[in-house]
Amino acid sequence: MTDKQIDKKAVGKRIFNIRNSLNLTLEQFGKLDNLNAKKNTVWAWEECVCLPNKKRLEIIAKIGNITLNELLYGDTEKDIEELYEKLIKLPSKEIQKLFNRVIDFKTNENKQEEEKIENR
Repeated sequence: MTDKQIDKKAVGKRIFNIRNSLNLTLEQFGKLDNLNAKKNTVWAWEECVCLPNKKRLEIIAKIGNITLNELLYGDTEKDIEELYEKLIKLPSKEIQKLFNRVIDFKTNENKQEEEKIENR
């Protein structure tokens, strides 16, 4: 695993998508492949109340035919493509505003990095 922060909401959505793609109820999903989870537990994972333990995460990733890292952090290329598809549907002015915000953020971030280097 990496040092990236885990987005519980995104993990819950991925677990839901895996279960949903198999057309399983919460109860049926919890009985798969030694998950040994009650429907309330599966619901809690999907609703971001808690994350499954590492063993269960590995089982869920296997069931979903994805890596553990993909389950925890997503597929960056797929995320970028989905974002692109949403962006191109925005009006031009909104896209320009968004890009300006990104440029401002990155400019600020770079200045802060330069200040840290100077203060060493």
